[in-house]
Amino acid sequence: VGIGTADPSAAIDVENNIIVNNTTVYGTLDLEFNRIKSNSYFLITISALTYRPATNGQANLGYRISVNGSVIQSKALMVKDDNSWTQVSRIYKDTTTGSVNDTVKIETAYQNTRVPFLLVQEISAG
Repeated sequence: VGIGTADPSAAIDVENNIIVNNTTVYGTLDLEFNRIKSNSYFLITISALTYRPATNGQANLGYRISVNGSVIQSKALMVKDDNSWTQVSRIYKDTTTGSVNDTVKIETAYQNTRVPFLLVQEISAG
């Protein structure tokens, strides 16, 4: 989460074994906080251990950001196109602006563009 924009002690629980089958799954991990500066930006790191049993389609990893309960932006970019266990990580810079004390929520986004499934074991988000 952006430098100087949120409580650095904010914790995120870890969840494991998320199945994503030809869809997008949001919010398996999330972080919610009040904006401190109106023009702050957020550095968002999403990391996971993933497995796909086939090479067709692709696995995407990203985030969704909401402000005061309304979805503002969602991004998921390719991290995998093979059939092996792989540790993947993406860093995003989100420049969504707002007002001081807005409630900001950042959630994980996992997407698999084909069947069969994508198995995700989350490592971190924040």
